[in-house]
Amino acid sequence: MHRDEIAPIAAKLSIALPDNLGDVIYSFRYRTPLPAKIRQTAGADEAWLIRPAGKSRYRFVLVRRASLAPNPALAKTKVPDDGIRIRHERHCQLVPPGELTDEELRSYRLPSGT
Repeated sequence: MHRDEIAPIAAKLSIALPDNLGDVIYSFRYRTPLPAKIRQTAGADEAWLIRPAGKSRYRFVLVRRASLAPNPALAKTKVPDDGIRIRHERHCQLVPPGELTDEELRSYRLPSGT
């Protein structure tokens, strides 16, 4: 479908639209579930997505639902009883080179491994 098709169809159905028609597509892609009448046409393990299909063009695509269950084969990260804490904290300030002494410049060291 093309974005220009949205307004005439919405007018026939007496649906009020926002000024930004792109937001209609964006909302159904990321924020709002598609209407139940559309969702019901998908199988139990399928879902409808709206995908881009060119400039101002979109298409409905039926895809398999992805499983978002944790993988039991992966290791768990244990947090110590005393919680998470900062081990080392540094504060840096940018200083123009002309304001540093030769000794300060000599004492500057790059982090190990660089």
